[in-house]
Amino acid sequence: MQVLGTPASQLSTKLLEDPHLVVKYVAFLLARQVGANTMTKHLTHIKKVLVWRASLGGAEEQATTMQALLEWVEVLHR
Repeated sequence: MQVLGTPASQLSTKLLEDPHLVVKYVAFLLARQVGANTMTKHLTHIKKVLVWRASLGGAEEQATTMQALLEWVEVLHR
């Protein structure tokens, strides 16, 4: 089984660091015509995972990229 071309065995929370994949997921939810509450829940979970991944540390450049991604998801959430 594959999800967006990624084998199920390779799925991880790291994929949420790719804004293109986040947009595809949000587009999928919109296509399913989920309600505002459901969309809010999904975006809240994505933000929580990104905050956790950012807490794992890493290079300064990665931290800057992660902060920008978190801000972008926050705007999308609103």
